[in-house]
Amino acid sequence: MHLKPRAVLVVILLAAAALENRPALAADVTPPPRNTSATHVGFGALVSIQPELPGGSPYLDNALGGVEPGLMMMLQHRTGAVLLAMELSSTRPMQAYQQGRFVGTEPCGRFPGSGCGPALARHRDTLLSALVGLAGPLGRVSIEPKLGISVVLGNPDRGDDELDTNGDVGLTLGADGVLPLGRGVDLALSARFTKVSRGEGALYVGLGNTLTRAGILVRVSLPHP
Repeated sequence: MHLKPRAVLVVILLAAAALENRPALAADVTPPPRNTSATHVGFGALVSIQPELPGGSPYLDNALGGVEPGLMMMLQHRTGAVLLAMELSSTRPMQAYQQGRFVGTEPCGRFPGSGCGPALARHRDTLLSALVGLAGPLGRVSIEPKLGISVVLGNPDRGDDELDTNGDVGLTLGADGVLPLGRGVDLALSARFTKVSRGEGALYVGLGNTLTRAGILVRVSLPHP
């Protein structure tokens, strides 16, 4: 699925404008007081943007990257203005046919330096993130900046080979804009940027180290015992 990053940002901005102009839905609903505690679970859809590395070299002609849809879920606890959150997000696999010296899948060229391929390379970045943040009101909306550590689950494969990227770990930062919809139900616009430290295996499939994800979630407050 080849979506333009500009189109994705336009959709997110239009959604934010639509939320801001729905007084009938949220006029009687205000963010929770800052001195309260609450636990939320959320589920929603996202778009992941991963820039493609330059291709066309004799080592690798095509890199892995692009724009893919996905899903995310979260569990978050708030005490006063302090947030602790766990998030899991994943996307449809990126894929590309590759050939070159980094490709070890037959057919291969006549000469040792010609390389092999084409072979289909596939990878999805599944992120498990532990985040801390703060929550503050901005009119009817609550703004929640967050920062934390993400572990990237899964390895890329090409043909019949799986390439080990040695347990990638990344730094994630982002923010949510949260609009209360009703008692215990919120709508959140989410943005995340993750910088990943990848192992050597990522080089051989042309896998980049930056991930940008934008999503929309429905969050439900869990009852306290």
